[in-house]
Amino acid sequence: MLDVIDRVLGVDVVFSHSSIEDRTAAYLAEHGILAFEDVDDDMTSAIAKSTGGKRTGKPDDVDDDELGHADSIRVEKHGDEDLVFIEGADEAQSVTVFVRGGTEHVVDELERAIEDALDVVSSAVETENVVPGAGAIETSIAGRVRDEAAGIEGRQQLAVEAFADAIEVLPRTLAENTGMDPIDALVDLRAANDDEEGSAGIISSGETGKIANPVEEGVIDPAAVKGEAVESATESATMIVRIDDVIAAE
Repeated sequence: MLDVIDRVLGVDVVFSHSSIEDRTAAYLAEHGILAFEDVDDDMTSAIAKSTGGKRTGKPDDVDDDELGHADSIRVEKHGDEDLVFIEGADEAQSVTVFVRGGTEHVVDELERAIEDALDVVSSAVETENVVPGAGAIETSIAGRVRDEAAGIEGRQQLAVEAFADAIEVLPRTLAENTGMDPIDALVDLRAANDDEEGSAGIISSGETGKIANPVEEGVIDPAAVKGEAVESATESATMIVRIDDVIAAE
């Protein structure tokens, strides 16, 4: 390995799957070469793939064009652990999201939120269909349901209207979270969605919220996700109203 380091110009980082002997480590350090030992198999494969390098058990067989490249490789200490950051790799097709938190519970919640966000983006890219977000779709659906409820007689009309109210929980929650009065916000939102100019949603603006066009504000949702949510809600509501007996806690 030492002969290869001498022969190859520009080598400044080495990742080893096994331990590095003290003599070899001293030689590498003397020549300003950063060495990492005991790197697990999955990680060495990922590093090789992202940097364009070649994994080998025989350093003598490595040619110049088989070396990987990255713009920077640095070590940062976070807590009790030393973490290695590889940035600007030539062949990288993915990125790593570094998540930190004060407690394990916070980290788990952050990971869940990021995974949900990635799933939503993947769905939008795969289906190539999006709809206005910020509660605009829910408000529109609730309005259509109420219009249909007007033509239904008897108690069934109350059930349909209750379903419309349930759909509007999302824009109502958005209004509360942005500091708006939920009742006033829903009234304004319904009026804006009845307008011929298009859909409207609740957009967070500074310390409050506003009624605006979600698409113009860059707030969109995958159509597939919204479709599944509405379908699941409808199936759940239908199942509940078909139940003859209700068990209530006294």
